Amino acid sequence: MAKKKEIQVEEVQNLDQNILAQLVYQCMQEDKRVYDRVEKYILRNDPDALIKSIKKEIASIRRGRKFIDYYHAFDFAKKIADIVENIETMVENSKNAAALYKELILTDTKVYNRSDDSSGAIQMSYHEAMGGWKNSLEPLSEEEIYRDIQELLLCEDFGPRSVLSEKIPASVLRKIYEEHYERYRKHVEALQSEFDSFNEFSILHECAHYLNQPDLFIKALELKNTITEYDLLDVAKEYRAINEASQTLEWLNKIERVQSNMTEEYFTAKIWALETLGRKREALELWKSWYETTHSPKILKNYLERLEDAEREQAREQALREAQKLSFSKAVHLFSTLEEKELAARYILEHHKALATPLLYGKELNALVKWLSEEYPDAAILLLRDAVEKTLESAQSKNYPWAIRHLKKAFDIEEAHPNHSWQIASNREYVTDLLQRHGKKYRFVHLLEESFPHLL
Repeated sequence: MAKKKEIQVEEVQNLDQNILAQLVYQCMQEDKRVYDRVEKYILRNDPDALIKSIKKEIASIRRGRKFIDYYHAFDFAKKIADIVENIETMVENSKNAAALYKELILTDTKVYNRSDDSSGAIQMSYHEAMGGWKNSLEPLSEEEIYRDIQELLLCEDFGPRSVLSEKIPASVLRKIYEEHYERYRKHVEALQSEFDSFNEFSILHECAHYLNQPDLFIKALELKNTITEYDLLDVAKEYRAINEASQTLEWLNKIERVQSNMTEEYFTAKIWALETLGRKREALELWKSWYETTHSPKILKNYLERLEDAEREQAREQALREAQKLSFSKAVHLFSTLEEKELAARYILEHHKALATPLLYGKELNALVKWLSEEYPDAAILLLRDAVEKTLESAQSKNYPWAIRHLKKAFDIEEAHPNHSWQIASNREYVTDLLQRHGKKYRFVHLLEESFPHLL
């Protein structure tokens, strides 16, 4: 079937204005979002009416009581995003825009309490609203910004909002820091615990960060009963943010044990500090240690790029030897990073009964298949076949179309290499075997018949 021609914007522009008006009006009756959008454009020349209309939409969100389940959360998030877009594109007065953004943001607590936002879609829309508020601060006085922040800083039941930024005047940040430092100090002393004052501490940390003053963060840290390794790392990160390499290194060296979930930030910061201070050999040793800890191809690549020719080749050969001990996904990623197609293909052919393509997510799998398909089509097809097997083993019919896509790609690769000396069974033979093993998966068989009628 021929592909349907797409209508170009120029063709729409050439339509009669009355026809376009009728089409838009019809869409307005069928889609409330279109109706609301057109309404805002009509009101654009009447700022007061436009603001009143947007306020009405915000009020409807604030007054809402109905629970928003997981599936409807996406539509609700879009509703918030539409309001944000209307404020951004329609409200020309930045001061009015800031007030509308603030009013919208302050509805978040009630919305979070009546929704299943496990996808994060609603939170992301509110994050966009906060970004809009931050971009509308220019006409506001420091006192107005301070008052807004006081209202926006804490989301009841959910902790601090991301209201602070480098756009906040330093005097305002300092004022907020001093107020919350005193509050935090009294709280810790009264409770003999910093746990219940976590929000206050987070605010102090953010203020210190945007003021580019790690010493203020350390000052707050000193009130804590226990300073953790994560706290030490946070201080080091603050010094790195202002390019203080020696202080960064000093605080990192205080960390006695690097937890697994802080590995990347720790090594990244320490390597940066060592390289900045000209201690190249120590930095190289740290790259090596990091790779040996994680066996990450990305880290290996960074390590190799910093070595001289002889050392680079030696380290490369060592990594390739060790690849045989790695998991399938890590080994294949390593070969890919080092552009070792032959080794990757050989590895796949030798391990084709124990592959693990579920660990190679969609884009990664496609990238590896594309990388191998021209020179080593056998290996590329084996990756695709294993993805088919894993999909069928899951016995979830909703995923069967993916198996069909993988098969189609395998046939395309086979057809593109008519003169290749194949080391594996043909795709036709493979599909025959597949039907014998999975013939009772009727949904899959139906899709197979639709896609490959000449095979069945």
